[in-house]
Amino acid sequence: MKLANVQPLGQSYRRHVMTLIFAFHGLLLIVSDTASAAVDRGVKEYELAFWAKPGAGVDSRVIKLSPRASCNRDVATTRISRMPAIDTDPALLPSQAIELTLQGDVLRRWPMPLYERVEAVEFGRVLLVLSRLPESRAPAILISTQGDIEERFVSREVFGRDSTQCPPMKLDDSSRVQCFEFRDLVTNQRRIIGEIRPCP
Repeated sequence: MKLANVQPLGQSYRRHVMTLIFAFHGLLLIVSDTASAAVDRGVKEYELAFWAKPGAGVDSRVIKLSPRASCNRDVATTRISRMPAIDTDPALLPSQAIELTLQGDVLRRWPMPLYERVEAVEFGRVLLVLSRLPESRAPAILISTQGDIEERFVSREVFGRDSTQCPPMKLDDSSRVQCFEFRDLVTNQRRIIGEIRPCP
């Protein structure tokens, strides 16, 4: 059988191969840039603690579970980008802050992490300072009644948190509420915020 002559690779074929290589390299750069942009736009997560419900052990937000003997409950340390719902989250039970009228009616409720306190009020959001250090620009978060979180850096000196007597409340757990008076950061309106202690 007579073998066909094998011809050396032509210039057009080599150009075609090089074009494919450069195209593939460009595609890799695009994918890399897209991934980097996605990371840059990634959602910020915060390490916060909540009461654990039975589903906390398999919840991807939970880092660890720790017993709190004084309350006979487990605490879930989490990484979250949004606060758990007050009543409907399957794994986490937040504490609460409430806004009260002078007549004791509840105007708003905010889901709250354990071990944190309200430092200021801004319209429909409460502000929590996450650092205990006397920093000039301390990390803080604003929480809406829907559980949305916005990061901010603040100076503690601008806030006023004054303890006040709670108005008569129509709440089953009113004995666990501690009330504080704030001035709205934007409107300067007087606001009464009650923080519900984590356990009796």
